[in-house]
Amino acid sequence: MRIETSISEAIRRIAGDGISITHSMKISGGDINEASMLILSNGRRVFLKSNKTKGIDFFEAEAQGLSAIFDTNTIAVPEVLGIGNDPNAGTFLILNYIENSKKADDYWIVFAEELGAMHKADTTKYVIDGEYGFLADNYIGSREQINTPYDSWIEFFRDCRLSPRFEGANSYFDSQMIRSINRLLDNLDKWLIEPERPSLLHGDLWSGNAITGSNGKAWLIDPAVYVGFGCVLDTMEKLLLMVVYGIMTVYTMSADLKRQKNSFASIKEIIYWQTYNYKPKRHMILYSGPAL
Repeated sequence: MRIETSISEAIRRIAGDGISITHSMKISGGDINEASMLILSNGRRVFLKSNKTKGIDFFEAEAQGLSAIFDTNTIAVPEVLGIGNDPNAGTFLILNYIENSKKADDYWIVFAEELGAMHKADTTKYVIDGEYGFLADNYIGSREQINTPYDSWIEFFRDCRLSPRFEGANSYFDSQMIRSINRLLDNLDKWLIEPERPSLLHGDLWSGNAITGSNGKAWLIDPAVYVGFGCVLDTMEKLLLMVVYGIMTVYTMSADLKRQKNSFASIKEIIYWQTYNYKPKRHMILYSGPAL
């Protein structure tokens, strides 16, 4: 994608010559970036996120992840409109603006079905020289996420997911815990199984990274996309969302578990998957501070 040299230049390319920003409104956009809704002179609204400390690769990675999900034609994501580096605002990403709306009655059921469909989409164009990983490294929160291609899911999960996170949190562990972690990593194939197929994953799915569009359905935002084990993560993401964040419903789990019930190696997968994804611990690693 073309790298614009200013936000105004990007707006002209997106909306046409003579179109300018008439109003900018700060909105909630997470812990890392500045976020605004821009109203253009033609009445159109777009979403802008910017960052004065991150390089352009930070937003390039997000744009690549959104585009990958979009290409599956399974679940909605905002359209990537522009990306660039503004002399005043810093690096930026412009998306079409999604008005957060009321959930449809079947919101969670449709969400589960569409997410499952995404995990069944073909992944061959997203990984080169392997089955798991991604086209490039990206970010989960502000921390780099390694996506080196692997042929084995278990090896990828160990080397690119668990090991970097344990290393990042090393100062929180005593010597006994470190020995236990090393035993886990050395014997991960005893706890996990290789999936039947690789799946494209959002990578950081929680309540703050799904909004409700005007159609009453879920739209995914802020991805940390990679190709991984969809059968585990498809249901595990929902399980952790329900247990840790309390946002899911029994109906969603019921619909998903019926489809995925034969995909588990054992319930122990839940325990070790939580090691990577449980928010309070992960928040300290990703954001350098305790979860609030």
